[in-house]
Amino acid sequence: MRTNKILLLTFFLFLSVLSYGQDKQLYKTMVVRAAPGKLPLLIDKLKSDLDDLSAQGGEKGYLLRHSQGDQWDLMLIAPISDYADYFSGEESQILERKYGSDYYNLVARQEEAFVSGPSLDAFKQIFEPNSFFHIEMFLSLGGKQVELKKEREMENVYLNETERKGNLVFVRENGFIWDIFTIGGYESLEIYAKGSNQPAEVQEAAAKAAGFESASDIGFYLRELLNEHHDTLANKVE
Repeated sequence: MRTNKILLLTFFLFLSVLSYGQDKQLYKTMVVRAAPGKLPLLIDKLKSDLDDLSAQGGEKGYLLRHSQGDQWDLMLIAPISDYADYFSGEESQILERKYGSDYYNLVARQEEAFVSGPSLDAFKQIFEPNSFFHIEMFLSLGGKQVELKKEREMENVYLNETERKGNLVFVRENGFIWDIFTIGGYESLEIYAKGSNQPAEVQEAAAKAAGFESASDIGFYLRELLNEHHDTLANKVE
């Protein structure tokens, strides 16, 4: 058993060196659907877990509650240092659930993953001041993963050029089926719903600056890359 644990930690250390010699931040992500009648208890449990992570010296994570869109109830996202530290430390004791444990009495469905994403500063700039979030989850067509990531980055350029906030981009390293998901933060639903007030010519110029053929082409191009796409609105659980 001890040998197996050493081999496992060595494997994750290898992944850490391979992936995180670059300027990337690792995040643990879960999307959870509560068992019938168990949502309040599940919220309390996951909030407690995030508090425990902070108490152990970990970076602050967040819990988002679905308001409309996808079938999950809650998304948990927490920055972690790297694979080796995570699996050898307290973080994994909190967030990795033993098969058959009492936690699953609260859960009807759960998907989880390790994802690489923005810097901690960029992450905090979106999550700290905002309470409303737009989440999009993407499964690419075969051979389109790299192009999908590029498209997401191009769309952020377009948003910035039209004086809107870009979205945080997270890329799956291992875990659930989604190749990429993005999170945009807003002060309220009303501000999100306002969209762009820029004139058509500004939007056209912004789309071309971002590398699109036109503003109207953005959605069509994205659909060419996708196997599946889920769209969700959510509120931050305080």
